[in-house]
Amino acid sequence: MQQQTSWNNKAAMDKDFPLQTIDLNSNQLCQVVENLRPSINHKILLWNRQQQGMIKLNTDGSFLEHNKKAGIGGMARDITREFIFVFAIPIWCKDHNVDEETTAKYVFQWFKNNGPQQGIIEMDSLLMVDMINNRTFQNRNLKSIVDETADLVGNADF
Repeated sequence: MQQQTSWNNKAAMDKDFPLQTIDLNSNQLCQVVENLRPSINHKILLWNRQQQGMIKLNTDGSFLEHNKKAGIGGMARDITREFIFVFAIPIWCKDHNVDEETTAKYVFQWFKNNGPQQGIIEMDSLLMVDMINNRTFQNRNLKSIVDETADLVGNADF
């Protein structure tokens, strides 16, 4: 039974990690797998209310490297926490930076198309925020979309 279990473990590891050479006995392999078990971490986040007359938009992008599929999403709320709009759009892109930048561009375009409003946009990509605000390009492939987004920001009230 131990040999069968060992063989099954080795076959599974070879399938999931074909480029890795794993030469461990059953006890060692079990210890490695046990150490790989995800730990549960949590953090309580509070939604901070914006000033009267402003809307707050929270955004995020998601990118899968292996198939280049991605998605952008976010939600806008007023001071009473009522939804103004919510979006979730599947896209295709080259990397996570393009995904985050596409999210930002979509949001700023929405603000432009929906009248003069004051707003706060929260995103989790400090790199994108810096690129938009300062037009710095650590990745030249992003230059055109950052320029477009920065132009939208320049014409908005944020």
